[in-house]
Amino acid sequence: MYVDLVSAIQERGVFLTHPKIAIIGGSTISEVLARQVVKVLPVENFIPLYGMTEGAPFFAASVEDDKEQCIQNVGKAVNGIELKVVDKEGRMVPIGTPGELWARGFCVMKGYWNDEEKTRETITKDGWLKTGDQVTLQSDGIGKVVGRIKEAIIRGSDNIYPKEVEEFFLEHPDVVDVQAFGVPDARWTEEVCVYIRPREGSKLDEQHMKYFCKGKVSTPNHVNLVFVISYRVST
Repeated sequence: MYVDLVSAIQERGVFLTHPKIAIIGGSTISEVLARQVVKVLPVENFIPLYGMTEGAPFFAASVEDDKEQCIQNVGKAVNGIELKVVDKEGRMVPIGTPGELWARGFCVMKGYWNDEEKTRETITKDGWLKTGDQVTLQSDGIGKVVGRIKEAIIRGSDNIYPKEVEEFFLEHPDVVDVQAFGVPDARWTEEVCVYIRPREGSKLDEQHMKYFCKGKVSTPNHVNLVFVISYRVST
């Protein structure tokens, strides 16, 4: 919604004066898009919220919070729940270190309806909900989503997180939206595919995007990026 709203305002060359607050929830938002929302709409307050269907909210910002902090993070841990960031073995990692976010408290569901196996996979015996999101947690309770563990692209022995790839391509001025995901590969099991929605009127192509990556992307084992560029067609 915010991608389309920002694009429509820029394409029409209009200027809004009345928006007060932009609230982000239901999905993570890139820092690039967050800054566009603040600049283009423009809004006085940018309020991120973080949670999931299985439990919400875990993090929330308020109008008193620093705008720059809200752009870069998903708010502060809410009162009354427990949060921790763990490694693959479920051991807590040091403050500020990326890991999977686990949550426990009154806002966490009891389980999936008529699906005990899925419930056991998602909620530990002592009540911790495994979110599947890669997060960093600061000592003051501020959280930042840095990746999606469940959507990690497994290329050989390397884990590639789509969010990191998407954030990079969104820095291009003619890229409106982007999704990165894995596609089957006979040698590496998965290769990285990047689906790009360019700004209307631009002339992006695969060769241009590869040139844009040159010298800027550190990729393991010479990753071969597959580009799909989709232009909207007016009817």
